[in-house]
Amino acid sequence: MIRKRKQMAAVLLLNLLAIVGMFLIYKRAHSALQQIFNQEKTDQGNSAIMREIMSKRKEVNDQLYVGRQNNDVVKTHNQLNIAINQDIPLSHDNHQTYYVAANGKLGLDFHCKTCAYLPSSGRLLGTKAGSEIDNNDCVIRMNVAPVRGFEEDYGKKTTIRVICFMSTPGMNDDIMTGEFAPERMIFWGVHPLKQPRAYRITVDAMEKYPHIKYYFFRPETEELMSELFEKETGRSRMGSNSWLSTGLFAMKMAFDICDHINIYGMIHDQYCQQHQNDTAVFHYYGRYRNKTECGYYDKQERTKRGGHRFVTEKAVLGKWANQHNATFYYPSWDGYNFTENIQTPFVMNDRMNI
Repeated sequence: MIRKRKQMAAVLLLNLLAIVGMFLIYKRAHSALQQIFNQEKTDQGNSAIMREIMSKRKEVNDQLYVGRQNNDVVKTHNQLNIAINQDIPLSHDNHQTYYVAANGKLGLDFHCKTCAYLPSSGRLLGTKAGSEIDNNDCVIRMNVAPVRGFEEDYGKKTTIRVICFMSTPGMNDDIMTGEFAPERMIFWGVHPLKQPRAYRITVDAMEKYPHIKYYFFRPETEELMSELFEKETGRSRMGSNSWLSTGLFAMKMAFDICDHINIYGMIHDQYCQQHQNDTAVFHYYGRYRNKTECGYYDKQERTKRGGHRFVTEKAVLGKWANQHNATFYYPSWDGYNFTENIQTPFVMNDRMNI
């Protein structure tokens, strides 16, 4: 009897071990399949999001086409809505179709003879270029770069802020009110479906700061910017895990609204190779002011897990600036060796891997 019980216990134990083993095999197989699924989802994510955005255009804008004649915003059911989606396609002959005001009107209703374009680079620190910058008809700043405390080097006038969806939480009284408040703000990446948190923050800001005029890059324009990046570099933005910078969007807008662009504090794609001991900081404010610009550029240029290709973008901007009326200061780009064929580490590494 005892022997029989031991045999039964052994059989039960073996069955239990078999069940546990099958469960572990299932978990491992499920994990592998999930990784494959997630990779496919990552590769196709942005395209799927854009399809979803466009398919829900009517839902988002149902009540936004009434009573907009002179309003900057429209209230629907006591909640602000932004008329980001439009049924009108982009026209490359009319760049006004690239933008939309909060009231649903296409285009940008302003123009500047001279523009000061200000990246957030620390290269202007100590230059005392503030008065020179403010002498421009329009001053274009990026994201939530502060003005207070930096007026001597970076000026105090703000005509336009170009802001990324990731920077919307930084909109506060210090940059949105008083003498440093922008006259206009233009957003990219803000959409109720694609970036709902940034959209809610933006809506709140529009209610809190009604003295500012608000505009948006259309979702189709953002897709166009990806296409332009791929055309210039020969590399897929999504496939290479590359993020576009606010500076690229701001430069696109500057080409559309400015007769002449004075660019302050931007280096070209060959600068860091030519100045290997350069110590200028990436940003003149915030958590990036302890990182060197050249060091951070190089790290982002070579990362494979997603990053800004700042060096490559500078090559693209140099190519574009060569076709427009633009001048570079601090540093000057005099003697810059403009090349039609971009040869940055990001682009060349891909070519060497083919």
